[in-house]
Amino acid sequence: ASPASASSASAPAATLPAAVRRWHQRVQLCEHFAGEFGGDGSARDRAVTRQMSRLRCQTLAAERVVLLRRYRHQAEVMAVLQATQSAE
Repeated sequence: ASPASASSASAPAATLPAAVRRWHQRVQLCEHFAGEFGGDGSARDRAVTRQMSRLRCQTLAAERVVLLRRYRHQAEVMAVLQATQSAE
């Protein structure tokens, strides 16, 4: 099944824990940059790869698992994390 796009999930409310808001913002940025990657080894591809590295895009799925465990009893947080599955 195709994972849901983070951009389709509503922006997390200010009442959510800061860690969840930061994670969600990184998901959105990583998706944006992934869409800009051309795969041709160009200077732009290298710049996109550096930016995705800085954002730690490769760690989003593992961080999501930790957040799911940490906030399992908070329905609002769980709704955001479950709606934002692109990191998996």
